Amino acid sequence: ERMAEAAKQREGRENPNLIATDYFARKEKEEKMAQEERIRIAREAAKEKSKAVESLPADYFTKQNEARLEAEKQAALDGLKDAPIAVRKMTLRGFEEKEAALKAQQEMSTQQRSAATSHFQKKQEEAANKAASTESNVMPVAIQKFTVAAREEKQKRQAEIEALKTNKNDQMPAAQSYFTEKAKEDKAKRDAENQRLKENPVTTAAGAHFAKVEEQKKAELEKVKEAPVITHAAGEHFNRIAQEEKERMAEAAKQREGRENPNLIATDYFARKEKEEKMAQEERIRIAREAAKEKSKAVESLPADYFTKQNEARLEAEKQAALDGLKDAPIAVRKMTLRGFEEK
Repeated sequence: ERMAEAAKQREGRENPNLIATDYFARKEKEEKMAQEERIRIAREAAKEKSKAVESLPADYFTKQNEARLEAEKQAALDGLKDAPIAVRKMTLRGFEEKEAALKAQQEMSTQQRSAATSHFQKKQEEAANKAASTESNVMPVAIQKFTVAAREEKQKRQAEIEALKTNKNDQMPAAQSYFTEKAKEDKAKRDAENQRLKENPVTTAAGAHFAKVEEQKKAELEKVKEAPVITHAAGEHFNRIAQEEKERMAEAAKQREGRENPNLIATDYFARKEKEEKMAQEERIRIAREAAKEKSKAVESLPADYFTKQNEARLEAEKQAALDGLKDAPIAVRKMTLRGFEEK
């Protein structure tokens, strides 16, 4: 009864869920209409801007690329005035290959473009031929707009990079600028300190000690060099033996001058032996090849089903041997064995 009473009281009220649904539906519709209005305004602004864009020739960027390549080529040649002719020639060849590669890339792009691109290119050419006016050689506005914007962006980035290379970047963050300058100052201090130490080295107690020891060693070495050589009896004996050995070897060398060099004789002997062994090896290979040819001619030809019949006979023998070994086995075992051989 309580729930029925509550239901009667709600009958005269408006459903809050429906109110929320209507509210959000109305908000979504308003946002959609506002978005469509913004798109319309943007399109009209783009149309007005495109009308104000000055039309460029269709080959404008092609000529720009050719002029850029020519300028790079001339700058490279100006920098090689005093270079050898070969260097200038190879530089010219490099630029010629670069131009040829660019033309080949353009031709490949023309050949491998999609069907849609070819269709619209053909339509554009037909429209240009029909127009037959001075504007027939004008670049499409869309291509001009995006290409010019891309080139301006590229030139801007290049200018920023060049500015970073040559000048201090004022737009660098404060922390980065601070630590960069600090690193440069620390490096300058270290370089100055190293140069000062090179010019006026600081001598410590250990350094002075070892320097003194080194000077003493050098002085003793100089004294040894300047002092007369004291030859003992043993030294004289061995020096005399070395001198006699040297004279004997010189005499033996003089006596060998008119004789034939035994090393050459041995070399000729081993070269001759190697040649004879090589010829004998080649002869053995030739005889073996001829014997193999004769043997291959004497081989009896076999039927086409020779190996097939051999396999069948082998399987039949294996089957018979298995059955002979199962004479006393149950019938089921013999039957399954037979089935196995049939499946095999």
